[in-house]
Amino acid sequence: MKKLAFYSALLSLVLIIASCNKNDAVLPKKVSAAATVTDTSSVPKVPHSCDSTKLVAYVLYNSTGIDSFTIYFNGLANYTFDFPANGSKTVYVKPGTYSIAIPPKGNYSPHSFFVNGALLEKAPGISYKAMQINACSAGLSVEIH
Repeated sequence: MKKLAFYSALLSLVLIIASCNKNDAVLPKKVSAAATVTDTSSVPKVPHSCDSTKLVAYVLYNSTGIDSFTIYFNGLANYTFDFPANGSKTVYVKPGTYSIAIPPKGNYSPHSFFVNGALLEKAPGISYKAMQINACSAGLSVEIH
């Protein structure tokens, strides 16, 4: 009886091995493309953090030591702000499209003007048209060096 139980277990093992393909244990199983697509319809939507009704922060930075630089924002609303002589200050504007101007001050020597990190011009003053300020903008600044 023991031999019969042993032979039936051995026969089952042989049949299982024989039914497998040679590469089944080595190659990964194929998965249909539809199974890899993520369905996001049931994921709750997070509200967008950009609010176009809020004012946008703009940093004015000056390292020239000249305390009479003024910036003019003309567009949806009109703003006038004075730069500090050295250092920075934050001002707030409504989102929109603006023309900006910083007229020459002091000794009228050229200064480097950076808008949002990019060198705009090296001159005594600048004028820039169609600058877009939107509620999702980050790192907005005007620098004078």
